[in-house]
Amino acid sequence: MQGGGATGRQASAAADDDDDGDGDGDGDDMGDGDEGKVPPWEEEGGFYGLMSRLVRNCQPTLIWSLRKDQVDFKFLRRDQLVNHFGKAGCFTTKIGLSRSLRELPWFHCESADAFYPRCYVLSSEEEKEAFKDDYRITACMSLLRLVGEDAILEPGSIEQDDASEAETKTEGQSETAKSSASAAAGGDGGSPKKSAADASPAKGGHHKDVKRIAPKIQFKSPRPATGDMVAKSVLETAITQCEQLIQNRNHDNLDDWDTASCMSESDWYSFLQSYYRVAHHGAQIRDAKSLKSRCRQLCTELRSEYPQFDIDGCRNAWIVKPGAKSRGRGIFCVRTLESVLELLRQPSAVGVTPNKLVVQKYIERPLLVHRTKFDIRQWFVVTDFNPLTIWWYKDCYVRFCSQHFTLNDFNEAVHLSNNSIQYKYINQANRHPDLPDDNIWDCITLQTHLSSIGQPNVYYDVIYPGMQKAVINSMLCSQDHVEMRKNCFELYGADFMIDENFRPWLLEINCSPTMAPSTEVTTRLCRNVQDDILKVVVDRRQNRACNTGRFELIYKQQQVNAPTYAGVDLTLLGQAVKRPWNASITAPKPERSVSLFAEERRLERERLAALANQRQPAAAATDDSSTSGQSGGAANGHVTKSVNPKLASVANRKQPTKVEIIPINTGLPKKPSNQPSYFRSKRNNKEKKSKMLSAYGQADADGGATQLPRVPR
Repeated sequence: MQGGGATGRQASAAADDDDDGDGDGDGDDMGDGDEGKVPPWEEEGGFYGLMSRLVRNCQPTLIWSLRKDQVDFKFLRRDQLVNHFGKAGCFTTKIGLSRSLRELPWFHCESADAFYPRCYVLSSEEEKEAFKDDYRITACMSLLRLVGEDAILEPGSIEQDDASEAETKTEGQSETAKSSASAAAGGDGGSPKKSAADASPAKGGHHKDVKRIAPKIQFKSPRPATGDMVAKSVLETAITQCEQLIQNRNHDNLDDWDTASCMSESDWYSFLQSYYRVAHHGAQIRDAKSLKSRCRQLCTELRSEYPQFDIDGCRNAWIVKPGAKSRGRGIFCVRTLESVLELLRQPSAVGVTPNKLVVQKYIERPLLVHRTKFDIRQWFVVTDFNPLTIWWYKDCYVRFCSQHFTLNDFNEAVHLSNNSIQYKYINQANRHPDLPDDNIWDCITLQTHLSSIGQPNVYYDVIYPGMQKAVINSMLCSQDHVEMRKNCFELYGADFMIDENFRPWLLEINCSPTMAPSTEVTTRLCRNVQDDILKVVVDRRQNRACNTGRFELIYKQQQVNAPTYAGVDLTLLGQAVKRPWNASITAPKPERSVSLFAEERRLERERLAALANQRQPAAAATDDSSTSGQSGGAANGHVTKSVNPKLASVANRKQPTKVEIIPINTGLPKKPSNQPSYFRSKRNNKEKKSKMLSAYGQADADGGATQLPRVPR
């Protein structure tokens, strides 16, 4: 085994140093101070250095490395096991996962919108325009929800007792488990602002050595200005756009396209400014009650057509992420469209190039545990991509934020549940006592909590199968893009968010997930995962019925044999050309074609027929017919010679042609021994002709009774 990738916090940090690598490595439990440390297995005088020297000249059968580029696949034997697949970035990076899931309709009947929040790559002009359209229509839906469903902008904005707030479902904004918002706190949330964590003297290594900070969180909603009212036309515009959206989705307006509903850029800008006043600053809409029933009806229709309608909330918050970074680096939230467009014009504000940014819809209505946001880290192993084979680990752990949830402040302590972020902060003073001090639960504790709120079966009936379905669909979409080398496997960590309807939402998939024993729960689970994965990839090779620990096989693709090629047959059949024994090496004789043989035989027959017609036998003068002909001719002064019609018919008769097709470049055809050769010397040909003519004359003298020989062909 090469590399101790599953042990040590330094190991997990080393997996994330490359921002643009093949995967999105996870260094979840590490601080930034550990990045410069030498890994333990690279220390010459350490324990791992001693072990490396002992096996330096041995060929390993299992290679375990933190990064794929540490292994040269070209020099591996076929029987060597490696814990990485090539080109796995198609689903372990945020850009790759977003683009791969768009191919899901080719593999499954549903859309990725059922389990993956909408995501756009800002480097693509087409996707940037699609994001602008999505933001605008989401703002229209938010206004309908505010009016039609009496949506509360922020139930958790007013400080209440923990007992009462524990029972309240807040309309929250949830962020990915990997977000590190340099938080645009307050206002429009546009320009990224450094949080208190950036100024903290965080030390790597053990969390007890870190100086923690108590962040200042703005929980109260901003009070609207006195008499701040928005015109009713803003709500009417939102209703028109939503009606047009439903018609477009159902193809009801193919015959009568309404051009009046199309808005210009200036019209959208004015609409969004009014929307910000209502959704972000609490302004009211004039005479909104008259349109309340229509808004409620449209909300029902939109909920049935769009699976993400319930998680969108009313703030229209989005999260901007680097496409290939981990541990929440370079991630922040925005609430206005202008903030994202300004970021593309001035990317130096976050230190990330625009061609590597993605923007994803925030889950604004998450499931909260005692007013606190959380996410789930779930492990799974892929042992083969052809056929696709996925092993699911039955245990997982839950990660909590250190502060109560609110949409009025985008501080990372409120929204980022990464342990690499939360260990910097002091837990909120009035937190519920059931929440752990180290912000980590196992899945059994989560199930106990769900049972306490009246949902004892929701974990195994809704959450558990929903997470499996999301992972299987993601792997199917990425299967054709991964290098399918046999004797490879890889452990992945998927992050899920649960909404208030207990539906799991896939946020991202990480390669090289952290195995650092940072807490009591992770110490126990990570050790068990490493033991059980060896049972799957090593023990099961020898015994298919062996114990695989807590891993279970959830998907095994049927083996499909490659079909035979049914196109044009390009096979070339034939035999080698052999040179005749008497041919010249430098200038071989040109071979004669079949048509040339037939032409020579035809000319020979014509020549023989002409000679037969010109010959006048001497015995014809004594014949009766000849005598009578002579007397009659003498009277007229002419001498007439009579020709036997049999001879003329025989001479002019065309003999049947026998054509023998021979392969090209194979020499002359072989003639049977009982037939004369077609080609003789000139002397033999003359003898044949003279004998034949003599036979003609004898036949004429006998009165045509003699059987004439056939003309040689």
